[in-house]
Amino acid sequence: MGSDGLATVVRIGRLTDEGFDPLLGRGGPVARAHSVAELGLPCRLQPGIPAGANVTSVRNSPPLFGLGQIDTIPDEAILAGASPHADGVQGRPNLVTEPAGATRVGRFGWKADTARLETFVAQAFRNELGITSPLAPTDLQPGSATEAERCAGESATVKDDGTLVAGVTAFVAALAAPPPAAPGSAGEAVFDRIGCGVCHTRSLPASGGEVQLYSDLLLHDMGPLLEDGVVQAQASGRDWRTTPLWGLGSRQRFLHDGQARDIRTAVLTHGGEAQPAVDRFRTLSADDLGALLDFLSTL
Repeated sequence: MGSDGLATVVRIGRLTDEGFDPLLGRGGPVARAHSVAELGLPCRLQPGIPAGANVTSVRNSPPLFGLGQIDTIPDEAILAGASPHADGVQGRPNLVTEPAGATRVGRFGWKADTARLETFVAQAFRNELGITSPLAPTDLQPGSATEAERCAGESATVKDDGTLVAGVTAFVAALAAPPPAAPGSAGEAVFDRIGCGVCHTRSLPASGGEVQLYSDLLLHDMGPLLEDGVVQAQASGRDWRTTPLWGLGSRQRFLHDGQARDIRTAVLTHGGEAQPAVDRFRTLSADDLGALLDFLSTL
């Protein structure tokens, strides 16, 4: 994660009566922050938010530990949680098409729009660094028709043959998740009683055993305060993947844009399907609130 828990990019698009346009090839869906022109090298492409964009969404970098375990969770385990619960809670899978053409359950990214860790890494290389590879072969910026018009460093072929993406994927997959919290604490009982555990499911089964991530990895309508207008696959502007809570105690910023600086503020920003749980959170006694926050800080 970034310095002081904050390292952001800006997703952009255009929302019209016809729907959401991610402005692919026209400066989106991620606004480029820099250009090689800043180094005195020739480049016609302009960094920043392009003309025509009317939607911007700040995205903070997520923690990378435990992603290898999430990669091993079968689609069926995630789909099993997509059923109606109390308080009108019902998560939905974000079904995405992989580069090879298969449809799978998304699990990576703030809106669960990526199904496999290697694809997630490849898209990060392309989206944030401009490094294309077989899993993300098309640059988000339009290519030049002739070599003479290309920006310095621009290539007509992929910049990585897949070796770099595979190596970084293996490294990220090896980053161990924090040890799970001991079960049975008073704070965990409060967590479950007010309804947090319905979406922040303690564990999901995987090939190597239970993955104790505190997330169902499904999309939920999180209400107007968190709506960003960005559509990613089947996720609307109000839909967000349930953020895994493991490692929560080590974070300094919370929510997709890092706007919350403490856990209590992050909880109170929830709405939509989480509103009944938030309402119960507001009425907790001082002892129960303290126990809950103590429990969350141990994750």
